[in-house]
Parts: sequence; C-alpha cells; structure tokens
Amino acid sequence: MWLRIVLFVAALATLAGCSVGVPLPPDPTSRDTDELLTMQLDAVWDDTGLDDSLRPEIQPERATDSALLGPTFARCMMDRGWTAYFADETSANWRAMSEARSDEERLDWYACYASLPMSDVGGLGSVARYDFVYDYYQQTLIPCLEGHGFHVFQAPSRNEFRTRTGIDGMFFVPFVWNPYYAVPDFSATGSLRVAEECPPQPPRQDFYAFN
Repeated sequence: MWLRIVLFVAALATLAGCSVGVPLPPDPTSRDTDELLTMQLDAVWDDTGLDDSLRPEIQPERATDSALLGPTFARCMMDRGWTAYFADETSANWRAMSEARSDEERLDWYACYASLPMSDVGGLGSVARYDFVYDYYQQTLIPCLEGHGFHVFQAPSRNEFRTRTGIDGMFFVPFVWNPYYAVPDFSATGSLRVAEECPPQPPRQDFYAFN
C-alpha cells in the first residue's frame, strides 16, 4: 500500500501551482549536506540511549551507491561479531536499533552506521529546504487536508523531519514524510479534486522528491 501511496503522490506533484512571490531557499552546498549528515548522526546516537562520553569519533566515508549501504552495514556488524546480521549479493537483513539486545550492540550499530553515512541523495539537500517544505506542510497542506476531513496522524517534529532517514533507522536513504500518507485511499472519488485544492508539495520548486 505504501508504494501505491508514494507513486500516486509523486504523480500529483505536477498539480503544484506556480504561485508568484514564494521565496525559494538557495541551492544546497556541500557544507549544507555535511550539516544534515551531522544532524542525522546525532539523532541516531540519541537513539542508542548511551552516555555521550562513549560516542566514538568516526571518520565517515561518503557513500554514493545507496544499493551498497545495507550490505556494507550488515558486513560491518558481522565483522564486529553480531552474527544475526546478514548480507549477500542481492539483499541485506539487519536488526533495527530498537532491537539491539545490549549496549555493546547499540554502540557497534552506531559505529557501523556512522562509518558510511548516505549523502543526501533523494533528500532535500539543506536545512533550509527541509524547513521550506515543512513550513508548507504545517501552514498550508495539513490545514487544507483537515478541512477536507482527513486527519493527519503521526506528523514528525521539525527536527525529526530533517534528520530521520527511515523507520527506526532501518533505511539508509532519506525518507521524506508527506501529509498525504494520512489519506487512506487515493483511489476514492474526489481524490484528484482534493489534490488540486491541496497540492502535495510547495509551489514554484522542482527539488522535492518523494521516497
């Protein structure tokens, strides 16, 4: 169902208008991307629940191929002695941070994750862009959807929207939440009319990609 939702919302992107006078954030720089990666790693470290004095200093390697991130992470964990982690040529399975069974495993989970952070491929590239989209959601899209009777559930905080790369850290590519995920059935009569009145992404921009 989630894939259907994402594909449908992406198709609706063309319905976003071309309003005049909406100030767009500047194009992201490498410093912007580094800032986002730092924020993402801080969020993952917070998930460990460990004392900051235990946090290792790790020099990350900038990953360019998202398909390799899962297997590389799993191999890293296996090399550290966690045999429940598995990777092969075509797939990767791993326990999420919340499923770690000891502080030692959580520490290694963070170390492996931090050693190969994903560049912001598929994401928005800068804090300014995340905030631009988030403000549109909060100030325009969510009130519009709720005016049509859709209750928007589990909206992330601003910081979560900037930093979460997936559900419980299990996905290594940026995961951008959209209020349309709260719409239960996009095939329902009137869905296109709602989308026309409540565009799923801000006007006058072409950098936003759903994941």
